[in-house]
Amino acid sequence: MPVSLGDLPGAAQALLEQIEDALVTLQGGAFLPTDQLGNVVAYLAPGSTVAYDSAGLVVNLVTVRPGAPGQPISTFVHYQAMTQSAQFAITLLRECSTLNDDGIPTPATINDDAVTSLTDAQALWQAMVDVMAGYKWTEPGVPIAIVGCDSLGPEGGLIAARLTVEVSLS
Repeated sequence: MPVSLGDLPGAAQALLEQIEDALVTLQGGAFLPTDQLGNVVAYLAPGSTVAYDSAGLVVNLVTVRPGAPGQPISTFVHYQAMTQSAQFAITLLRECSTLNDDGIPTPATINDDAVTSLTDAQALWQAMVDVMAGYKWTEPGVPIAIVGCDSLGPEGGLIAARLTVEVSLS
């Protein structure tokens, strides 16, 4: 199951499914964002950034570039022209406290939001390590790198942890 430039939608969908499965395995199903009916909210999103419109587990393509995963592009060298990498973002969006009719959130409430965001970052990292170690998204020998994990928000009543990962394309 090499990740192919000819099938980026399939690669993104497979990544979403593998991360969702890993989060269920590592954290339990209650960890994933759900809608009002209790269904897990997990989807692919267009664009290089995710719209903050509702809680969910989201995967989107950030960029396709020359070079190997996790390696900086500096001066042009031949192997970089022969190798392409895709960078995907995996984002866990959660609702958080906001300024509302009850006033400013308390420090304890803000602290709870921070703990949620930190837990999400840790869970995303662990889930991706699980996916990589078990070759659940790629075959053995396919270069893949975790680029980093960012804490985003609060914005529009949501906070997020976003993990970026790069994978070599065949």
